[in-house]
Amino acid sequence: MNDKSLVQTREAIEIKGVMHGTVNDTDTHISFTVKEASESHLYSIIHFYEERDDVFDSYVKNIKHGATCEIRGQIGTINEASNPGQFNYLSYLQNNGIRDQIEVEKMTHINCTGSRSLQIVYELKNNVIKAIDHSYSEELASWMKALVIGDDSSIDDSVIDLFQRWGLSHILAISGLHVGIVVMIIYFLFIRLNLLTKESVQTLLLIFLPFYALLAGSEPSVWRASLMISIVILFNKWRVRVSLTDLLSIVFLMILFIDKQMIYHIGFQFSFLVTLAILLSKDWLLQTHSRMFQLLQISFISQMIIIPLQLIYFHTFTPLSILVNVIIVPYFSLFVIPFTFICVIIVKIPLISPMLTMSDQLFKFVHNFVISSLEQIDNLLYDPFVVGDFSLMYVVVYYSILLFLMIFLERIDKRKALFTGVLLVALIMWLDVKPYFSPIGTVTMLDIGQGDAIVIELPYRKGIMFIDAGAKFSFEREEPTASVYESVIKPYLMSRGIRHVDHIFISHDHLDHNGSVPFIVNDFTVDSLYTSEYYEWTDWEKEHLSETDIRIERLAKGEKVEEGIYSFYVLGPEKDFRDANENSLIIYTKLGELTWVFTGDAEKNAENALIKAYPNLTANILKVGHHGSQTSTLSFLLDHLQPKVALISVGRNNMYGHPSKEVIDRLLDDQIKIFRTDEQGAIVYEFQEGKQGKFSTFLKKTHFSK
Repeated sequence: MNDKSLVQTREAIEIKGVMHGTVNDTDTHISFTVKEASESHLYSIIHFYEERDDVFDSYVKNIKHGATCEIRGQIGTINEASNPGQFNYLSYLQNNGIRDQIEVEKMTHINCTGSRSLQIVYELKNNVIKAIDHSYSEELASWMKALVIGDDSSIDDSVIDLFQRWGLSHILAISGLHVGIVVMIIYFLFIRLNLLTKESVQTLLLIFLPFYALLAGSEPSVWRASLMISIVILFNKWRVRVSLTDLLSIVFLMILFIDKQMIYHIGFQFSFLVTLAILLSKDWLLQTHSRMFQLLQISFISQMIIIPLQLIYFHTFTPLSILVNVIIVPYFSLFVIPFTFICVIIVKIPLISPMLTMSDQLFKFVHNFVISSLEQIDNLLYDPFVVGDFSLMYVVVYYSILLFLMIFLERIDKRKALFTGVLLVALIMWLDVKPYFSPIGTVTMLDIGQGDAIVIELPYRKGIMFIDAGAKFSFEREEPTASVYESVIKPYLMSRGIRHVDHIFISHDHLDHNGSVPFIVNDFTVDSLYTSEYYEWTDWEKEHLSETDIRIERLAKGEKVEEGIYSFYVLGPEKDFRDANENSLIIYTKLGELTWVFTGDAEKNAENALIKAYPNLTANILKVGHHGSQTSTLSFLLDHLQPKVALISVGRNNMYGHPSKEVIDRLLDDQIKIFRTDEQGAIVYEFQEGKQGKFSTFLKKTHFSK
């Protein structure tokens, strides 16, 4: 993952080191890793580009594994996660042993020469990719590259998302399944056709499997499978007897000895955990002679063992994925994966082009039917559990119950197995409904940079409300991007176990306040959407909202929206000020024991109208208008409302100079406690009815009770 918004450049640097691995070459940037020569530090090198030509590509071609590189750029300050549920890019780099990230302005500042023998593998991989692209249709080629050499960049993002939702991502990652099929093909070609002896084939596998692991991207799952098969072959030659679980442990330690950072790799954790679970369950699997039932058993074991990891990393899982795996995994195991491997083998065989065309047509006919069927299942039956936080206590309880369940299944003790199975389901169900028993409500101002996104969660999950949900703007496409939604808003909602949003209030029609709303509507169930009387809908919004059944309503001054015992009053805009900022919805409510005023980007005229319309209005908490601009939050408003706390949602080092020194001085002069997202990350207020609430910040972990 590389995102320019995650990095702030701070100082120039020149380094000399050795290039490791391969170049990650995307539509927006190239990146790779260099080991610094004198201090042996790893650096992540990244260059963002808008256009590329032959000269650019010639520089990229020189970046080879083992090449000596001289690099000139700027060390970036990596921004740590500043919101609950957000991906922590800083921890990701640290877990991969990377000290810093260097952003290079021009490709001419990267000078690499030479390579090492391992580069032969990477060049072979590139040649295989070129041969596949040249010989097959785009559709078949994309699946061949994904399933044979671990490059899924050509597969449509919607298909990848579909596989992720249904727990099928392991099919796209080269794993023991793929390696096993490779071994079967090699045995068939050389032994069944009497081309080599069994001993010769085993020797061939000892050479080929490590080579294939490198060719397939060096993923933990493919190394695990390749090393296990290689060690089994060697132990058989040496007549050494060892259990499969001991063998798995040996491979586990070998990989960690080579790269201790691998323990943090999600694929490493999933691969070894699933393999261990299947090995420990072999007696139960052998109790049945039905291949179909064994597939169901393996799917059940594989899915159940990784549920805690899924919930920790992704906060969701789909119960029906167990059955979907039983259907899709055999299809890929028996048809797609062998088919793609065979297509790679025959790609360079002369006079075989008619067969390539026929195989292409056959694949597209069958595969399109299967994928479209899976999409239909997704449309009709996709109903995931989104359970939010999954603490260590729940992990221990879950695996304890699962252990007893597997023991009782192996002993064919149906009554106890049923009881523990019900307990396991009850635990998951409890996690799903737990928020509905919590008396704690929250107000969270998310740190989305230069924009607003405030989420209100009422006690006992009586209601979920947004006040604004901003986004960044793509000048190329002239519409908001999904980056803020994907990196901040969606992860937050998932981490809180939220699937349904009751109301979204959009203060005004600027992208830093409304840009993420269509993305939320697309992924979550939303009941109502509220704007002011003077809100102007864009064509982009109309397109994304036209096919929904969301109730869209314009609110006038004096109206209110009720949710249980809570009321949200509209205090403005007083009139049409002919300005989007001044026409911001101004909302007043009481949460816990505190009164709140949310002002959007309201400025001087709207603030003055508010004071005249409500001469007795006061508020404990003020959401500072327009990100702290000097045109908002004027002294007469502060004197009138007399707030004790000010919340400022603002981007780090923003081009507008927000918040202005004048606003900060006004707040400090009035002894108002200031919380700002650029310095403290997400601001969270927890409250209970009739009890004192508490503010906390995601960064710097400060607390303030009120």
